Amino acid sequence: MADIELRNISKSYGSTRVIDCLNLSIRSGEFVTLLGPSGCGKSTTLKAIAGLVQPDIGTVLVDGKDVTSLPVNQRNIGMVFQSLALFPHLTVGENIMFGLLRRGASKAEAKRRAASALDLVRLSDFFHRNPSQLSGGQQQRVALARAFVSKPAMMLLDEPLSALDRKLREDMQIEIRQLTRQLGVTAIFVTHDQHEAIVMSDRIAVMNLGRIEQIDRPEAIFERPRTPFVAHFVGVSNFFEGYVTESGFVEIKGGSGSIKLKAHGDNLCGTNVRVGLRPETAIVYSEGDGAPGDAILCGVTDAVYQGAQLSLDLVPVNTPDLCLRAKVPTANRPQSLGRLARGQKVLVHWPAESILLYPNS
Repeated sequence: MADIELRNISKSYGSTRVIDCLNLSIRSGEFVTLLGPSGCGKSTTLKAIAGLVQPDIGTVLVDGKDVTSLPVNQRNIGMVFQSLALFPHLTVGENIMFGLLRRGASKAEAKRRAASALDLVRLSDFFHRNPSQLSGGQQQRVALARAFVSKPAMMLLDEPLSALDRKLREDMQIEIRQLTRQLGVTAIFVTHDQHEAIVMSDRIAVMNLGRIEQIDRPEAIFERPRTPFVAHFVGVSNFFEGYVTESGFVEIKGGSGSIKLKAHGDNLCGTNVRVGLRPETAIVYSEGDGAPGDAILCGVTDAVYQGAQLSLDLVPVNTPDLCLRAKVPTANRPQSLGRLARGQKVLVHWPAESILLYPNS
């Protein structure tokens, strides 16, 4: 295991600043995900830790030692990338043995360790197969075994699951998480998939324009995003300009009217704000079902069945130029709501504690 620290790291390609004075500390044994859109600097940050990219300025420390200029082969890391880079002319076992032999291990020792690594990823019978004979998930496990076989202090994983189908991807998320815990390695994972980050991570660092906007536990990133960018990236699709009244309501104006919601914005009274309403926290009632007083009467403009939930596009009756989205769990929605079809009228309520308010800068 290894403690990792980045101090004031910056990297530019030509006139484009890819990493901008980035600071990050990762504790030994932690699983940290760098999450963000394409071009935000997450892969470049990972490569700076690996030694594949030399920062323009700043310091990379591992266990308190400056490794900024240390070659990649001296950093005791295991790496898995989107392109698994398995040698097609070598067997599975030979692929795993390759790095060990290059480091001076005897053939017998390399074979023993490769077999042990394959046992770890539940592929002990695949030693003599060629990569072309494996499924995508099996190839992914071989790449993990090859990375783990050298007993690295840290694992660096750059979107290794993006080419897999959804079910296999979800299975591999759990497997990677369990393997890193079992081996006790420090892991840094790069993805643009917020669900993947939430499932796998001890902490998530959300990146934007080469900087970290927020680093926190998954539940805090999801439930209490600190900036509008983080909120939008982790799934808040309802964003509006609003005003916090003296009575503690937030008012959202449309062209023909407004809606008011009770919010916990006492410290923002009398100010203009950005309002975020997470679709998953909406509570949908049928008319006459005893909805709270600040529930909004809406018409359903679209209802999309998504398996575990139903996604509703809604328009407030008194403010038809505003569009809202709510997600209702399929299994336990009230029978009084019926099918929740287009054209139906419903009442929608967002609990005050779920409403996100951001002061306008």
